[in-house]
Amino acid sequence: MLDTILAGVSSAFIEKGKTLKEEMAKTYVPAINHIKTIHHDLEARADVSYGKGLALFNKACKELEAATLAEYEDIVKTYENARVKRS
Repeated sequence: MLDTILAGVSSAFIEKGKTLKEEMAKTYVPAINHIKTIHHDLEARADVSYGKGLALFNKACKELEAATLAEYEDIVKTYENARVKRS
């Protein structure tokens, strides 16, 4: 009796698995193909030197910002020390 129930459930699971695989194929295959197309287009059209330059510019901006903030903090500290000495 248990074997009969398991056989019935097993075939239902197998059918559901096939259906899910078909749905996944219908969903994933077009998405993967689209991604491949985009990657191919990027390789053909991407300007690597421009991207590297942009990354270097971004790095330089961050370094300048950090230096400016450090200088600002030093100015504020010096100003506060000068005020304390006057008091």
